[in-house]
Amino acid sequence: MSVTPAVAAIGRLGFTGNVTPKIWYKQISLPSGRPDHKAITLLSEILYWYRPTEIRDEHTGQVVGSRKKFSDDKLQRSYQSFADDFGMTKREVQDSLKRLRDAGLITLELRSKTVGGNHLSNILFIEPVAIEIDRITFPKVEANVTPSCNTSSENSEDPPRENVGAPTSGCGTYTEITTETTTEINLNNLSDSVESNATAPVVPVEKFDAKAKRELLAEAFEHVWVGYGRRGSKKPAETKFLKLKLPDDRDQAVAFLQNIIAKAKQWGALYAQHPSEIRFQPHCVRWINEEKWNDEQLPVLNTAPTQSTTGGHHHATRKLSAAERAIADANELLSQQRADQPEPTGGYQDVCGEYLGRDE
Repeated sequence: MSVTPAVAAIGRLGFTGNVTPKIWYKQISLPSGRPDHKAITLLSEILYWYRPTEIRDEHTGQVVGSRKKFSDDKLQRSYQSFADDFGMTKREVQDSLKRLRDAGLITLELRSKTVGGNHLSNILFIEPVAIEIDRITFPKVEANVTPSCNTSSENSEDPPRENVGAPTSGCGTYTEITTETTTEINLNNLSDSVESNATAPVVPVEKFDAKAKRELLAEAFEHVWVGYGRRGSKKPAETKFLKLKLPDDRDQAVAFLQNIIAKAKQWGALYAQHPSEIRFQPHCVRWINEEKWNDEQLPVLNTAPTQSTTGGHHHATRKLSAAERAIADANELLSQQRADQPEPTGGYQDVCGEYLGRDE
């Protein structure tokens, strides 16, 4: 039987997406018994990344090997990247991944790593548990026994059933919804999914190419410029910043730029607290050229008081010139000599006589 025009037209569209076994909607459920759609969507995405990519011989077309899609030993993804991809909140992603972990379907691991000379902590790594996923996807059914894993609900499309017990070994397990708070770098890692025959959302493909890197650098520079204090001319600083070499991995590139932005704000805040030292702050273009964000410590500034009080008036202190210092020393010597002179012993006439004598 030949395909219909509609089938042929859809076949030419080249849809990409994730594989979602239909049975998951009965095996992965919330405590209410309803399908855990968010957890199912995330598990489908995780499995896409763990499905090996075939390597074929270019002459024969035969499969000669396979390779993994990610660079580390486990998939590195952030909560926020999942949220951006599937229209969830970060908290919804955290809760859904924790439910999958508690059900034994995935493992979550927080690691520390060094990227571009910068130490990052609490980086999320995820790995599926193959044996448990196999169990819920291809359940073993004994003869004359039909597994019952779904629970009735007011909006369920299936007929309601009575005497439904707790999940059994042949059904998917579930846990109560809980929250998990962790410190992590805000990363935006996009995925490109492959062929699909299921109902999972289609994930758009976005490559982290040279254009994407330049856009990311331009956005980061604006934060650096404002945080650093706008020292010097902006255009040369921006030109220099856009030439920075970013990692090919988007997550690592974002973490690298976030570190630079944080250091620029620290430098700006330091000099803002000591206005008298601002003239010693390097121009922004020099700060970028010398990659000052890699300095282990901030500059040590002169934190001595910048004002003194004399006669009720405030005068900014400054370094005296040689001539000014000589005059000050002479005045101090004259004051000392006057202090060493004996007090007059006579009355008014003695004082006036001495005064008139000096006049003569």
